[in-house]
Amino acid sequence: MIMLLASLLWFLPVFTQGEFVAKQVSSGCLESETRIEYTLDRKLIGFAHYTRIPFSIYALHSLFVYPEFRGKGYGKELIKCAVQKIKQAGGRLIFIQPGPFDLKGDMFQDLPEGNEKTEGVRRLVKLYRAAGFRPTNKLISQCSRLIYYLAAIQQNPKYLMSYGC
Repeated sequence: MIMLLASLLWFLPVFTQGEFVAKQVSSGCLESETRIEYTLDRKLIGFAHYTRIPFSIYALHSLFVYPEFRGKGYGKELIKCAVQKIKQAGGRLIFIQPGPFDLKGDMFQDLPEGNEKTEGVRRLVKLYRAAGFRPTNKLISQCSRLIYYLAAIQQNPKYLMSYGC
């Protein structure tokens, strides 16, 4: 019986609780940026950034989990931690967009158009939906260009999603 149970559970994602550390990256009149790092046994699993913009609006961006840790629930935990910190700071609206990218050294690189990028967007939309984000309407998506411009974040209104706090 134990062998049967073990053989059935091998495919389930393995999640081990790690540690979150939030660091303020920048602070200015119109915006401030915070980076959350997620570590497990002193090893960096992934990170996310969020930027405060006027009117209690935040942009959650640069969410990245290293490839060897994907599919184990760490991205979901990063999003939950960021949303919690944003709510504690008085955030009323959070924008996020699924823009799959790769990390080369310390620089983000967009994935080239094609199946890998399409599949990446699909997976991220599913993850963000599970975390409570919903696609924005066209008007809000177009208005968000100003928000992303103020925060100097690359934005593609086609994939923008939001979360009301």
